Amino acid sequence: MQAAPLDNPRYYLANFDTLIDWVCQCHADLLTEAERATVDAITRLPDASRALLVRLLMRKGDHFERSQLHYPEIGAIEAASQPLITPLADSATPDGLCRHNADLTLDEMLALVTLPRLRAAFAELPRSTPKRRMHDAISELLGDVTPRPLPAWLYDPAADTLSVGLGELSRRLSLMFFGNLRQNLSDFVLSELGLLRCETVALSPASRAFTHRWEVDRYLTLEQLREDWQQASERQGRTANAELERHWQRIVAALDATPSAAANEIHSEPFATHQLSDARATGGRAIDDRANAWLAQRRDRLRFSLARDAERHGWHQAAVRQYACLEDSAYAPRAMPRRVRALELSGDISAAHALASERLARAEITLDEQLALERALPRLCRGLGLPEPRRAKAPTTPQITLTVPDLATSAADGIHGVERAAAHALATPEAPVFYVENGLIPALFTLLCWEVLFAPLPGAFFHAFHTGPADLYRPDFVSRRQAAFEANSSQCTKGA
Repeated sequence: MQAAPLDNPRYYLANFDTLIDWVCQCHADLLTEAERATVDAITRLPDASRALLVRLLMRKGDHFERSQLHYPEIGAIEAASQPLITPLADSATPDGLCRHNADLTLDEMLALVTLPRLRAAFAELPRSTPKRRMHDAISELLGDVTPRPLPAWLYDPAADTLSVGLGELSRRLSLMFFGNLRQNLSDFVLSELGLLRCETVALSPASRAFTHRWEVDRYLTLEQLREDWQQASERQGRTANAELERHWQRIVAALDATPSAAANEIHSEPFATHQLSDARATGGRAIDDRANAWLAQRRDRLRFSLARDAERHGWHQAAVRQYACLEDSAYAPRAMPRRVRALELSGDISAAHALASERLARAEITLDEQLALERALPRLCRGLGLPEPRRAKAPTTPQITLTVPDLATSAADGIHGVERAAAHALATPEAPVFYVENGLIPALFTLLCWEVLFAPLPGAFFHAFHTGPADLYRPDFVSRRQAAFEANSSQCTKGA
């Protein structure tokens, strides 16, 4: 699996073909018949049409004015687009891979058209109307702003559009290849340019991110929930209000709902589609994310984020309930101090004190969690009129006082930052000092355990563009490699 050379004018098409071939080879059983028919239709397209489709998929948005598309390596755009708008029977896109002159909402039209063209089309509006006010101005002018094709918006028959009709399928294909929605075809280019350097790991059909369709569906559902909440938060800003709180509650309800019930929680078509797909994939049975540690971690991360936002908006009791759901997760050490704080802010200081005291009495507690709770406990005791717990006397730490030149003088000598200035002051010819930030120990550990870290385990590497194992930060990372780590440690001990 290699990136196409950049001297190929259609390098992006070759990379897309690599992605499609890998998904069909390793994930064909996770696609529906209609989705497979769509993929087959894409592979049968003329090269120019496939190249145009990939170009559109790589651009932002779903709608494009055909006259604004110029790709010398493709040639005539109108000819290349004709196979894309041909209806496809029995596929996931029966209206075609692209739609010609699809109905656009007012917002979609405004995103596509420049301000001078808007002024020409709506000459009745004041010339000084800025684009940010065009939505309200056009709505007031027309009254009826139901979706319509671009020619109808602009009163210009020549203003035709192409709209990508793959819907969720393109996102699903990319997810099954990369195992995330963060990477895309640009990683092929970065790899070819040498800007993304990856270890070569043996891949096989078993090296895939997902083993069940419901896992792909659930990943997309969680991502849709995250995006839905992010968009709602951005619309409302930091100001808490009843509408935003109700939206937050619907997101949380959907996070925990069974597939059949969750589809009714959020009035978002993509979300409902994901949930119903989950239900079909499991025969209508409830999905338990804990069956997949990766998905469980993603769900817990989203829950923690939602709880933090609830705190920021002052919904403290709601935040407490969500933090409590994380008690048995990898986020428990971070959630517990936040839960205590949310209880305190809600006015239930007694419960906060009891929870902090009980947690501190446990043997299995991380240092960060312990320090956070120990800082909170004296404040809680004061709130209840209780004697503050005695703090252990801090051990005496040896101190060294350094006198270093001011940073401007240091910078003039090529020494940038207080850390490097301190290293320079401490260094001697016999004992040089190097400032390595936090890179030295992780780098040495990586070199020591290189073969273990880059072992081709299922779910660790599933394409050629990994900078490290995909499960590096999952709770079961070490347990999955326990035997390999022990063997590596034994071998290193013998070598020493």
